[in-house]
Amino acid sequence: DATASEICTTGFLSKALPIYWLKFQTELLRLAREGPAFFWARERDQDQEVATILKEPVHVLPYAQVARLARAVGILDEAELQSLLIFLHDTGCVIFFDEAGLREHVVLDPHWLAEAAANIFNCPRVVQGCVAAA
Repeated sequence: DATASEICTTGFLSKALPIYWLKFQTELLRLAREGPAFFWARERDQDQEVATILKEPVHVLPYAQVARLARAVGILDEAELQSLLIFLHDTGCVIFFDEAGLREHVVLDPHWLAEAAANIFNCPRVVQGCVAAA
């Protein structure tokens, strides 16, 4: 259809992206799935340490952890990391807002955040307007 064709030829999907952006996205998803302790221990190839660390998936990471991963895959420029996170946000891969008070965390699982918000809004006390009692 015409809309899909326009998006692919003129939108963000038409731009060539560096391959290391894809590596960053892949590693970021793995970091979320394994948890920081397991991920970074495995990155150091410390087999004894890795064997004692449980995989603990995470849904939100501090920006500092995300920046550390970026450096590990070769993204050294802060502005490029910001652009990459905004791109991943725009494509629905992560939730990231480059605003004061929000930029210090990156939500790695947008579905988890949507479910959490739905649970809040579906809470009987919220639905009945008794938020002060909650």
